[in-house]
Amino acid sequence: MSIELKKITMDNPEIHKNGRGKVVDGRFPMFFTASGIEFMLKGSELWIELSSYYNIHEPWISILLNDVRVSRVMVPKGRQKFCVFRNLNSNVVKRVRISKDTQAMKDDHGHFLSMDAIYTDGELVPYAERELKLEFIGDSITSGEGAFGAKQEEEWISMFFGHVHSYPYMVSKELNADYRVFSKSGW
Repeated sequence: MSIELKKITMDNPEIHKNGRGKVVDGRFPMFFTASGIEFMLKGSELWIELSSYYNIHEPWISILLNDVRVSRVMVPKGRQKFCVFRNLNSNVVKRVRISKDTQAMKDDHGHFLSMDAIYTDGELVPYAERELKLEFIGDSITSGEGAFGAKQEEEWISMFFGHVHSYPYMVSKELNADYRVFSKSGW
């Protein structure tokens, strides 16, 4: 049995955009830490399509389902499709968030990541806005630098960034707030 997946573009009003950015040519650029998309989905299968480029520091993303991270992925160069989930109950509404784990990389002028589309067998339902909206402005700690890896790891690489272990995420989750992050190491 083959499931028919519908393409949904980033200009869909039911897709909540996180971060400082807007849809350009149908794509949503994910520049700063925690930038990405969030939406409510009633469906059993979900794929995402991203475009990535970098010279040095590859971008990483976190996938959250109902405010819990279920996956973390390094995004290779080029346009890629990733399966987020399959075979979930199609009658249950799920909150889905796809967020960039890495910050804007100042030493990598080619560093780029965009969300291009989602594909699903289901339907988007109206986004459940949170009452509070927060913006965090800061440096490496705000960006989640060093949030992954063992205590002795001291390399400055994108693999060790992670917004889900950062204080902006933790505070926002505790307050049930929508949030965005405007930060970079050394600021």
